[in-house]
Amino acid sequence: MPRPAVPRPAVPRLVLRPVPSSEPRYARVWRFGRAGNARYARLSRSGPARAARTALVAAAGWAAYRWWRVASSPARYRLRWKRRELRRGTLRYAALGDSLAQGIGASDPERGYVGLLAARLERATGRTVEVINLSDAGIMIHDLMRDQLPVLRAMDPRPDLVTVTVGTNDAGRLTPGQLRERFDELCSGLPPGTLVADLPRFHHGRRARAAVEASAVLRDVLAGHPTLVHVPLQRATERTGLAHRSADLFHPNDRGHRFYADTFWADTFWGRHLLGRATSRNPAVVRCLLLR
Repeated sequence: MPRPAVPRPAVPRLVLRPVPSSEPRYARVWRFGRAGNARYARLSRSGPARAARTALVAAAGWAAYRWWRVASSPARYRLRWKRRELRRGTLRYAALGDSLAQGIGASDPERGYVGLLAARLERATGRTVEVINLSDAGIMIHDLMRDQLPVLRAMDPRPDLVTVTVGTNDAGRLTPGQLRERFDELCSGLPPGTLVADLPRFHHGRRARAAVEASAVLRDVLAGHPTLVHVPLQRATERTGLAHRSADLFHPNDRGHRFYADTFWADTFWGRHLLGRATSRNPAVVRCLLLR
């Protein structure tokens, strides 16, 4: 018995419509595909062009996710530091400051410069370290004096190590005179031996020059307080770039926080004792010696 003939589906005919020559080439291609050749339209949405679009959308999505992780980290990191205070130790380390001390930009709070300093202190002394991180993101110098400095003074026993990073949010918002007055008042209330950093170097934006000028004011004020230890973050970060920045292009990433920790460690008592003053100002040499 002969098999019945199966009707074949109709193939869309290629229909060309006249397109004015004044239109750009991409418009003519789009009109050609929509005119009648559905298969050509499908092919134009696949292949290398589609792969490039997918890669571009994926890269934009990943960058947006990384930025969101940095932007939403202050609350999470603050909670992590509160939990870290429950780990008691024979040495006490108090950190004051802004988002830099919180570790914003690092993939984990313990990978910020405060956590790295605590870990190095434990390795150098063989003793456990209690970390009390009083810092908060977005604060200015007067906020630190109002909220953090009284807590530091009330600590009993006194901390064995105190670090301060503040001023990044004051740069460009205060006049040099106001900045000098507030920072001098802060330095007068810090205990002797406190490690106080100037401002790291910002490599983009309108605040770059303001940060350089504010850092010069901070160095002048620290020169009048010989009991405090000046940590030269600006000089140490002069040759750093985007490779040391997080997704928001403002805070340091893991690599940048390691660089900050190198600079702070070189000016601690334990860093000077282990590495010697000859190498204590060179973060690259410090890192090489610590990794041996």
